[in-house]
Amino acid sequence: MSNSSLVTVIFCDKTDVTLDWIVTALDEFNSEDDVFQREFLETVLITYIGSDSLKITPKAREYLRSQGAGIVTSHRLNSHSENPIPGPYWFSNGHLHQVWKLYNDTHGAFLKTFVPGPTG
Repeated sequence: MSNSSLVTVIFCDKTDVTLDWIVTALDEFNSEDDVFQREFLETVLITYIGSDSLKITPKAREYLRSQGAGIVTSHRLNSHSENPIPGPYWFSNGHLHQVWKLYNDTHGAFLKTFVPGPTG
């Protein structure tokens, strides 16, 4: 990933990511997450638990790319407690920052972003 980008984190509890599975997962984000927007598909990070590599089918990758994904990657976790909450993130300076709310900036008024630290 580059120095900063928009990221969608998806947790997969299967051994492979199929077209049907990814379409369902993105439909759930669209209907249940009030922050998620298509722009967060710039990078898709699929997390999973298991000893084997996660297989992402070519049709699933093709679909994600058609939705705007420039990067599709996976990351194996050691446990559920290590799993970032699925949803939209901002990746900056080597860290994922969960996005809680978006504001329209129709007048170009927002000049700085705010990234919360460990104390709030």
